[in-house]
Amino acid sequence: LGAVALVLVLGLLFAWWALRPFDRLIGQLRRPAATRPFRLQPMSAHDEAGVLAQAFNDLLARQEALAQSQQAFIAKASHELRTPLTTIKGWLETSLAYDADAASLREGIGRATQELDKLTALANGLLHLASLEGLGPGLERHPVELMDVLLDVIDVVQHQRPGQRLALAVGEGVQQQAKAPTVLGNSHLLRTALTNLVDNACKYSGGQPVALRLEMHTDQAIRLAIEDQGIGIAPADAERIFQPLTRGSNVQAISGFGIGLTLAREIVQLHQGQLRLRPRPGGGTVAEVELPLV
Repeated sequence: LGAVALVLVLGLLFAWWALRPFDRLIGQLRRPAATRPFRLQPMSAHDEAGVLAQAFNDLLARQEALAQSQQAFIAKASHELRTPLTTIKGWLETSLAYDADAASLREGIGRATQELDKLTALANGLLHLASLEGLGPGLERHPVELMDVLLDVIDVVQHQRPGQRLALAVGEGVQQQAKAPTVLGNSHLLRTALTNLVDNACKYSGGQPVALRLEMHTDQAIRLAIEDQGIGIAPADAERIFQPLTRGSNVQAISGFGIGLTLAREIVQLHQGQLRLRPRPGGGTVAEVELPLV
């Protein structure tokens, strides 16, 4: 009986000793320190409690980074939405106060309508971007012939921008394929991404031709290069402008919201592809899209 009691006491002592680091972490969670950001402070970084605390701290860091990103996005979106609303209000108030004839009134309302169109485009872009969140696993996918999508995009952009020259070149490797280049994905989303990229190239090309090249990247992937001869992109902006509502430092005089590139990259990544920007030799920018083939 004494031996059993001794074993029981020793077992309880061992359990207390083993659980002490976890009790410390639980106490910190129940009474978090006033300092920010909050992090767990384990007794040792090398035992199970320390590993658990580090994993928890990593999770907190990711959540804080996500929250900061969302706050920055909301702040930018609020500013971008407020600007056209303020302009619309100004034009309408001016028209009501000073426009004495129908012609002046039509001009004021016309200006307000233009700003309203910009506001609608911005809202649609934000909604489209939000709709992609968490879409990956549930994305409806089917075989899509990339050439068909590309020809549709060229037709749409040329309709929207009469007189803009677009030249499509198909590489020899693509022409030698036994079947048309096909990707597994969503044709509507792919059309949206490529339309944004081609329209962007036209917008910043200054009226110069935009060249599109479709070529094999590897045996299992295809690459589309969209090349403009416009104002180019600063090296420091090459990755930054993929952030929502962020634009290049040298394009502020050209209308835009900074959503198209973000949307395009999100869609390309949903299709297990990559989108990159690089300077074009001699001036301009090249947007490269790489997509896996089926």
